[in-house]
Amino acid sequence: MQNNFDFGALMNTGVRAFDGTRIVWGGQYRQDVVTSKRQWLSDRDTNQDIEVAQRGAYFQTETPLSNKVRLVLAGRFDKHDNYDGQFSPKAALTFSPVEDQTLRVSYNRAFKSPSLLQTDFYFPNFSPSIGIFGNKRGFVVKDAAGVTVSTIEPIRPEINNTWEFGYKGIVRQRLFVDAVVYQSRYEDFLSPLFVFANPFAGTSAFYPDGSPIFSAPQIALTYLNVGEAKVRGADLGLRFYITDRVVASGNMGLIRLEGVKKPTSGSLVTAGNEATAFNSPSTKWNAGLDLIDVIPRSTAGFTVRYVNRYLFRSGVNYGTVPTFGTLDVNYSVRTPWNGVRLTAQVQNLFACAGEFQPAKWVAAANKATVSETSKCGFGQQHVEMVSAPALGSMVFVGARFDRGPFAR
Repeated sequence: MQNNFDFGALMNTGVRAFDGTRIVWGGQYRQDVVTSKRQWLSDRDTNQDIEVAQRGAYFQTETPLSNKVRLVLAGRFDKHDNYDGQFSPKAALTFSPVEDQTLRVSYNRAFKSPSLLQTDFYFPNFSPSIGIFGNKRGFVVKDAAGVTVSTIEPIRPEINNTWEFGYKGIVRQRLFVDAVVYQSRYEDFLSPLFVFANPFAGTSAFYPDGSPIFSAPQIALTYLNVGEAKVRGADLGLRFYITDRVVASGNMGLIRLEGVKKPTSGSLVTAGNEATAFNSPSTKWNAGLDLIDVIPRSTAGFTVRYVNRYLFRSGVNYGTVPTFGTLDVNYSVRTPWNGVRLTAQVQNLFACAGEFQPAKWVAAANKATVSETSKCGFGQQHVEMVSAPALGSMVFVGARFDRGPFAR
């Protein structure tokens, strides 16, 4: 359910500060009933379907403080059956000193709830003597003498607080600029699966009430919260009309991970390393040119893309994605038949790339050692994802048929 209205008009307050204020408010309710047919979720253990309810309420106000300054305030409260309530505030202030020029500053808090697998996975004997258990209640790990060696809290939502400063504007009716810098602080990263108890190495897992997680000894895997970090970045987008028919565009993204806090000893080291793996390039950009009707009835263009190398780590998908750059070209032509356009595109026509390098970790230093030799050429293959095939040149051809006012 959602409703919106103009506060000043509705209340007839006569206070000019409220003139033009828009208010949006609403609420949501969702009920999920899930079953794995008693196979691999917690319904196997309880013999009952999993029922989860989620409730939420939100509001947003947008107030023009003057003809140049606008204030936006928003908030949302969510309550999930499995977690404490979460309040997500948001605030933004925009300043437009002249027409087509706007500066903004904003703050936003958001959260990511654990998935159903992370809370309700229940698959003993996933493979011989290995079981996967969702972390809804938490665990207690004991040694062979029954002494508690560690406790694991129930999994909870991951939190993100972000500040952003941005600018958007049009310069001399030719150049469009969209720029932003931001900082995000993440807390309670959701980890991938990790081993938290191994009876064959002297540790066994129990629920907080003391009951064993399964009747037979199991090497137990689960999910948990681990680590925190800051992410800082900047994005810049440009679009320049050289003429009405020749348009250049480009964008760049810079991003950096810092202030990482994670376990440095014990069984949680591996979980912490994977949960805080950045898995993203620190620099990427693309630039291109579009030619519109420079050749009669035709549109043509090209795009150059660059992505610098980065380390990716997620389970068995582990290695360095090498630096690569690509050139794409496209062409389309309007046919004599009304509304019919023929199109052709070549992706990765030309590329420069290094070869994929599986990571080799030095245990003492916990650093990857990689080497990279770049090769360039037409049809040169490159890798964009760990454990995915290399990509070479790809050609796409097609026909498009439009009707109505846009059939030109």
